[in-house]
Amino acid sequence: MNDDDEDPRIRRLARLAWLAALVFSVLVAAIALAPRAEPQELPDGPLEVPSRQVVTLQEAFYEEQEDCGIWLRMRFVAPRIGSGPGELGFDVVEWDMLHLCETLGVPWAAAGEAELIIVSFAAAPVEFGSSDAGVSQFFEAYRVKDGDCMWEEY
Repeated sequence: MNDDDEDPRIRRLARLAWLAALVFSVLVAAIALAPRAEPQELPDGPLEVPSRQVVTLQEAFYEEQEDCGIWLRMRFVAPRIGSGPGELGFDVVEWDMLHLCETLGVPWAAAGEAELIIVSFAAAPVEFGSSDAGVSQFFEAYRVKDGDCMWEEY
């Protein structure tokens, strides 16, 4: 069967199907490549946490992973953390981190379709991805299940 024997209606439908597939592919690519925004309504100033220490948000952002998953990173400055005398250790502040995950992280994760929430505390501001031997830092990871933050080993 050659092209002259084809019904013109079938050719038209084939072209429309091809065009629809092309448009769909372009839309999917545009959505996948769109930059992730910061969570909305970032708090300004000190936040209330169970330990009553002063905690402020340094930054929060969505981070796309190599496997195409999305993590929500919430980075806080908590000047009283550490392991020295008078400082708050991880055993105390882990409840602060859980509280911030549940009050801020859960709605932000849902809005950004994040599958993992990473909460970090630093005794002083530290650039993301950097370390400073003189600044204590604690990290915790959570998955959201039924509106609660569940500890996740990573």
